[in-house]
Amino acid sequence: SISDLRSKSFDVPAEGKVTKLALMQNGISIETLKAGGNWSFSPPNSGRVSQDAIKKLIEDFGRIYIQKFVTDDPQDLSLDGLAKPQLTLSVCTSLASAKTDANTNVNNGPADAAETEKEKDQPMATTLRIGGPDDCAGSSFFATLSRKDEPGTAVFTIARSDKENLE
Repeated sequence: SISDLRSKSFDVPAEGKVTKLALMQNGISIETLKAGGNWSFSPPNSGRVSQDAIKKLIEDFGRIYIQKFVTDDPQDLSLDGLAKPQLTLSVCTSLASAKTDANTNVNNGPADAAETEKEKDQPMATTLRIGGPDDCAGSSFFATLSRKDEPGTAVFTIARSDKENLE
């Protein structure tokens, strides 16, 4: 089936390329920024953040395995608990570092230099939203992945242990 051919893992950037990480759970939002190679909390929080903790969170994100695809065209994200997710994790990179080849365009020709330069300062976000449980036991949860601020169009399930690793 088509679901068997789909990738069931995520392409998550390496910690060295990540410039911002935001985690929201139970209405509490924590945002971290990297400047000069060091991680710190964004206001209203303050202080340094453990690089090892950030690295682990990004690695755990990259280890998530999609159990099954539910739908590619959800009509109502609230049915899966995704309209108001239990947990949201956003990993941001500069657009230039997120692109595998910033010097070529989709036609494999040289990219417009002004366009490439303009895009360098714009962040590229990969966001995972985890909603409600897929079953009464709570052994798996509905989730969606996007590369923008909007929820992704594919709804899938992930294991409870993957969700717990991000909490």
